[in-house]
Order: sequence, then C-alpha cells, then structure tokens
Amino acid sequence: MSGSESAIEKLLQRWEEKNPGTPVRPVVERAVDLGFTVAEPGTFARSLRLEYAAPAGRAVTLQVDARSLTAVGADVRDRAGRVHGAVVRRKDVQFPFDAVDPDEVLGVLAAATAKKPQLSRAIVVRAAAGAGALLFVVALLVGGTAASSETDADTASSGTEATAPAT
Repeated sequence: MSGSESAIEKLLQRWEEKNPGTPVRPVVERAVDLGFTVAEPGTFARSLRLEYAAPAGRAVTLQVDARSLTAVGADVRDRAGRVHGAVVRRKDVQFPFDAVDPDEVLGVLAAATAKKPQLSRAIVVRAAAGAGALLFVVALLVGGTAASSETDADTASSGTEATAPAT
C-alpha cells in the first residue's frame, strides 16, 4: 500500500470512528468506480479531494468528509444546485449525507461533465452533414431544371421550323 493510500485509509478510519454509520467510505469507492481520483490528503486534512477530469469536458472537484460532499467552484453551481437537498452557497454546493443521495450527486456531476461536450460535437457533425445533403439536392434540382428547360426550348423551336416550310 502506498503512502497516499495509507493516508486516505487512516482518514477514512478516523471519520468512521468519530461518526459511526457515515457513508463516506462507500461514497469514495463509488466515486472511484465512476472515474474520480482521490487526491492525497495533507497532514491536517479535514476532507478528501475527489477529482473528475472528463476527456473533453470541464474538471469537477468534490471534497468529501464524514458528513457531506461539497462541489467546489462557482462554475458547477447551476448543475449541482439542481440536486434535491443541495445547499447552494456562493462558491460551492454542499450535499449533506442526511439530505441527499450521494450516488445521485456523483452520477449527475460525472455524467453531465462527460457527455456535454460529446453531445455538442455530435449535433455539429449531424448539422453539417444535413446542410451538405440539402445543398446537394438543391444543386441537382436547379441543374436538372435548367437542362430540362433548354431541351424543351430546342424541341419547341425545331418543331416550329419543321412545320413552317410545310405550310
């Protein structure tokens, strides 16, 4: 076990001793399962830092202790504040374990962060493909109508010339 893992384990054990029944350990384990990394706590750490960096999205930092999760940063307030039981503050959003479902919090923050950039790329690609197809169809219609008009005009004028001498 590395030094950071043992420091994390010691902190979790201390919280569990002081707060029997705290869901902090399952919350940390669930966060790791979703792709969060646990930062090594400092000497006098009062919380663990959980970081989620989506491949093409914004990073999310959560702090967890024996009693709550906290989403850090004003940029996550809108997203995180929608969770039932969230306590929205000026620079962060707190999620007390007795008022929220920590799995929901982790899922909402990880999923929204990871999918948002991918969704917008897909929409752009589809829109570009649709616009290209539309331009192609319009070009075919305009080109086909012009060629058809020229052929009709040639037929009409040659038909007139052919009937004129017979008269």
